[in-house]
Amino acid sequence: MRPASQRDIEAMQSKPYSLMKKSKPLQLELFQFLGDDDKDRHSNSVSYHALLPRFVWNSGRIKREPSLNGNFLSLPIITRQCQMSGIDYSVTIRPARLKRTDGVEVDYYPGEREQIIEMAALRLAVKKQRMHLIDDKFAGVTFRLNELREELKSIKHTYSIAEIKQAIEVGAGCLITTMRESEIFVVSPMFPVIGVNQRQPDGSSITFIMFDPLLIASIEKMEFRQLDYVLSTSVKSYIARHVRVRRAHNFTQAAL
Repeated sequence: MRPASQRDIEAMQSKPYSLMKKSKPLQLELFQFLGDDDKDRHSNSVSYHALLPRFVWNSGRIKREPSLNGNFLSLPIITRQCQMSGIDYSVTIRPARLKRTDGVEVDYYPGEREQIIEMAALRLAVKKQRMHLIDDKFAGVTFRLNELREELKSIKHTYSIAEIKQAIEVGAGCLITTMRESEIFVVSPMFPVIGVNQRQPDGSSITFIMFDPLLIASIEKMEFRQLDYVLSTSVKSYIARHVRVRRAHNFTQAAL
């Protein structure tokens, strides 16, 4: 897979999803296969997505600073350190800046809402086998907004359509820089390319998101694990949720 450039991303943003080149390599087929046992409870989890500290919890406690002209409320850039498989990583999170209906621009970090919605979208990709490799660069999945809302309700996370749209916009507007042992590993939003109710040439509308390059890179390397999706998303404590997901990735030979 050739890494996508900013020019690639901009070209994809202006192209209808139906006209994008789609493929489904063997690794992607395996990622979307759960077998017959408890398939209604499980999904697949990708190591980098699951373990890198890409989300900000309790962001309401972080003070937003007003601009001099009052046009936006800004949040600081956050940098975190972590270690995976004995390798040191640094993750920098630049918040998304969205405009409210009153014209004021407000910064938002990707938080618990964005994490749950990303997990639900991945679940739809696996359950419905809808994920494709797009233009040989990104893993993309399609869904209806109501369908994603119903999926979220099934795991007891109730969000309005407006909240889901905003979460997708936050995922597309934030910028996450991942460094591995002091060298830049990848720089990308959570969702580099999105289309919310995008009109297609045949007159239909479709919603899609494309996941950041780490997802398809991990899938290509078979770095994913089966996860009890229902239990993991029902855990109220984000710390407990992270521990559960981390355990699923670290204990690869766990058995009774």
